Amino acid sequence: MSKLTQNLDFTPYWPVQDQIRKHVRQLVEAGELEPGERLPSTQKLAKLWDVDGQTVHLALVPLVREGLLTRVNRVGTFVRRKESKLTCAGIYVNGDKFASHEGPIANALVVELQKLMWEQGIEPDIWMDSRPAPLRGQHWPALEQAIAARRMQALIFPEESPAILNWAARLAAPFAAFGSGSIPNGVNIDMRRMAELSVRSVVEQDCRSVGVICAFPQASLQRSSSVENDYAIFFRHFELETRKAGVETRPSWMLFAKGSGDLDPGVDFDRFGYQLFHQLWSQDVRPRSLIVMDNVMAHGVIKAVLERQIRVPDELKITASKLACVNLFAPMPMRHLVIDESLVAQALLQQVQKQFNGESCERRLVAPVLSPLPTSSSASPLQEIGHDPSA
Repeated sequence: MSKLTQNLDFTPYWPVQDQIRKHVRQLVEAGELEPGERLPSTQKLAKLWDVDGQTVHLALVPLVREGLLTRVNRVGTFVRRKESKLTCAGIYVNGDKFASHEGPIANALVVELQKLMWEQGIEPDIWMDSRPAPLRGQHWPALEQAIAARRMQALIFPEESPAILNWAARLAAPFAAFGSGSIPNGVNIDMRRMAELSVRSVVEQDCRSVGVICAFPQASLQRSSSVENDYAIFFRHFELETRKAGVETRPSWMLFAKGSGDLDPGVDFDRFGYQLFHQLWSQDVRPRSLIVMDNVMAHGVIKAVLERQIRVPDELKITASKLACVNLFAPMPMRHLVIDESLVAQALLQQVQKQFNGESCERRLVAPVLSPLPTSSSASPLQEIGHDPSA
């Protein structure tokens, strides 16, 4: 009798699906289950091991992603000869992103991923999801068929959303995503470091008060969840760092984009940045420095600063976060918290390679870099670009 069909003695306090997965992996890697051998059905294994069928299913899915097993629809699950090298990977592109404020960011990551893959002998396959928005929260049959046929061995998401991750987690291939979630195979911006550098920028410019204009809705920071989103992490550490450095903050100086949920691709962030800065500067007491989170709000902030003829950096010091690829034109001295998109691409590819090799993953963080101190100027920003405010 095959060792696969022998009864298992499950160890208490260790998830049953993890024990099943380890058992099957060991049999495949030891050659006790040979390539091409068909496994008993999920129902049969569940009955044999006296567990729920869903438990067996969840135990085997990661082995399919790793290439140890393969599933043929309506036929069964088979042992696969594991490929020795990752040679082809898909890049999922949300069609809406290229028509939104995130278009330059998504495009830059796709370009960096393709360049990196070709350098490493991995053929990139772009999957542009132009389906209607409601369908993008559902599985994509054509993509799943490509994975089942091993036309691609892994999949990378340059951006993530709860809807996408819901079906991505069920794919029979390694995957990695960049965004604000907490999945172990994800890549995120190091928001704790972002908070530390933000306060450092304030202190290094001899300021003792700071405000923040944020592209994320404040309501999203207050959701009851066991996992903090990235912006919640930023503000928690920002508060700690300002207190430690003796930098003043006020609730009225913490300004957020409107909304009650995640970022909406249709939101006019230029307008929000413009309106929020006017709201900040209309207060009786204003901060001496400002952190703009992130570049989608910065254009509107810059417009408002120019309109009010504020002398930067004499009256106000500004630090804005951005990806290195984003050309954030500002006719005034500013500092930047820069995320290198090439490092994000490297981390995403390393995540799928680790899974492909059967290694466990932990969430990867990409830290920002603070640009040098700007050169002080006493000229009006309007005068700097040749505009005479008296005309």
